[in-house]
Amino acid sequence: AYTVDPELSDREPAFVEDVFMALNDPKGWRRAGERFCPAQFGEADIIIGLALPRSVVLLCAPIETKGEVSCAIDGRAVINVKRWDNATRAWDSLTEYRNYVINHEVGHLLGLGHAKRCTASGRAPLMMQQSRRRLPCEPNGLPTNYEIHVVKREEDR
Repeated sequence: AYTVDPELSDREPAFVEDVFMALNDPKGWRRAGERFCPAQFGEADIIIGLALPRSVVLLCAPIETKGEVSCAIDGRAVINVKRWDNATRAWDSLTEYRNYVINHEVGHLLGLGHAKRCTASGRAPLMMQQSRRRLPCEPNGLPTNYEIHVVKREEDR
């Protein structure tokens, strides 16, 4: 279960809808058996919210965001509103970037770290840092088969 933190999210209901769509995409984490149902605040396993860059610095500490990137820490995915509004040069589509950042940060909360190499097809793994710089591979906002396998394996333990 997840909730959108009303303290972090000043863009409801559009942000709430974007989060729901990204988390429930049949090509996304659902392939790993994950089911994301909205829950009341205080009853959710995952909290997702938008935050201004200066708030991201505080909410993500000790992760160094410099007010530029989003993070996942302590069951919370903190999405930087600066990037939410503008994406980065790596992305041609704001909608695809938004799917990426939600899925990427939730991927951390599911136990995944950062990927370093492009896939054999030339696409970035979802867990590659795709917000910081232009990539040597094509941007990707959905988990790869390998990432799905890793999350499934973690669930089976």
